[in-house]
Amino acid sequence: MNEQTLERLYALRLPSMADKLKEMEKDPQFAAMPFTDTLAMLVDAEYDSRSSKRIATLLKKARLKYSTACLEDLRYDPSRNLKKDVIRELRSCRFLTEANNILVSGATGTGKSYLACALGNLACRNGYRVGYYRLSVFLDAMAAERALGTYAKALEKLRKVKLLILDDLSADVLKAEERKILFDVIEERYLQGSVIVTSAVPVTQWNEVIGEPSAAEGICDRLFHHCHRIDLKGASMRKK
Repeated sequence: MNEQTLERLYALRLPSMADKLKEMEKDPQFAAMPFTDTLAMLVDAEYDSRSSKRIATLLKKARLKYSTACLEDLRYDPSRNLKKDVIRELRSCRFLTEANNILVSGATGTGKSYLACALGNLACRNGYRVGYYRLSVFLDAMAAERALGTYAKALEKLRKVKLLILDDLSADVLKAEERKILFDVIEERYLQGSVIVTSAVPVTQWNEVIGEPSAAEGICDRLFHHCHRIDLKGASMRKK
């Protein structure tokens, strides 16, 4: 084997291709393989390695509450009101390319956060940037950005996230500053990026939780336009 070739592959930051070349050199069955097939295997090795690393990086940065959640593990008990055809549509990732939102409601323990994280996992594995936050913590963090004068930069950073997950809209009415922040974030993402919002509060009552009528109308109007609604029911999954 030409050691210089290996050195140049490493220098070009093609380590997986170099490692695959060394592996193939040791196995006689590859000796008679056509050049195009050999090249294809080397390229595939590098491509697969980079794809795996990118997915791992996206998942790490997403900071999902349930990092291993996946759609394949969802339970479709009739009592849960979780429909396979809806999940099949979401699995296509069309909701991301079309910047549609997903609104998940249901009582405590019905699997809202798990479903949101499973969709986040799906997005990462398809190469999209994802950000997961508990809504209360997110609003506090953005309020701190405003106080520091870095609010505009924080909004700009969020624009690069294709899927924003805001987990657990509580029953407590939002404060004026929280409403302003939530409106800004939703407005910035309108028709540009997808948002998943989960809440134990029925979707029909979100305007009451948001508070001030005009702000609530503006936020809900943007969230509800082009969205998928999932209303989970049944007993707590934690008990099971």
